[in-house]
Amino acid sequence: QSIKKGDLLHYCLSLIDNIHNKSVEKLIENALQKAKLKFNFFSDWAQVKSQLKYMFQNKQVLELFDLENTEILLEQEFVDKSGRLKRMDRVLVSTKDVTVIDYKSSAKFMEEYVLQIKEYCSVLKQIYPEKNIKSFLLYLDTMELEEIKCRE
Repeated sequence: QSIKKGDLLHYCLSLIDNIHNKSVEKLIENALQKAKLKFNFFSDWAQVKSQLKYMFQNKQVLELFDLENTEILLEQEFVDKSGRLKRMDRVLVSTKDVTVIDYKSSAKFMEEYVLQIKEYCSVLKQIYPEKNIKSFLLYLDTMELEEIKCRE
């Protein structure tokens, strides 16, 4: 059930691009309406709604969704130097920085996640060599955000 809920939360977040000057409540409601069509087997919508609201109360998370002058790429595919596709959950491109956020159901496979996001950093550094690359893991079970240092 937790992986399914993780998938559901992931899907909802893929529908929320920028909350700047928008009603977070309304964006969450819209995402949930679409999610109900895709995840019709799921029943605990009140808990999902409360988890999303809780997440947007975290100042650090909020900063990654309340953006000005930033290009937001959701579920964007990039190609690494070996020709493999890398689908990144959320990429933010601003004047000086590129930030990648990867959503994870839990911290259960932490080591694997860190390797994956460092691969994302490497791909983004090739595409945006002049920009500072930042990366975060967002754990959907706890709604905690962890910054992962990109080695460049």
